[in-house]
Amino acid sequence: MLELPFMEEVVAEFRLKDILRVLAVRFGQAPEEIRAALQAVQDPVKLEELVDWAVRCPDLAGFQSRLAAPEHGS
Repeated sequence: MLELPFMEEVVAEFRLKDILRVLAVRFGQAPEEIRAALQAVQDPVKLEELVDWAVRCPDLAGFQSRLAAPEHGS
């Protein structure tokens, strides 16, 4: 399969923006520590899971707990 690292980076950037947008709509702007931790996530599967969790999480603390959880399959 053809790998396109640039495209993976672009997709990750969109996922990051999606997560921050969902969190902002639900809870207001995410604190800097959440923003910084999201920037460090490289796993595309983890980012997908975090998009879903941003929609369902009960609050920012719940989101932050999931964000800090170890990545599956790493």
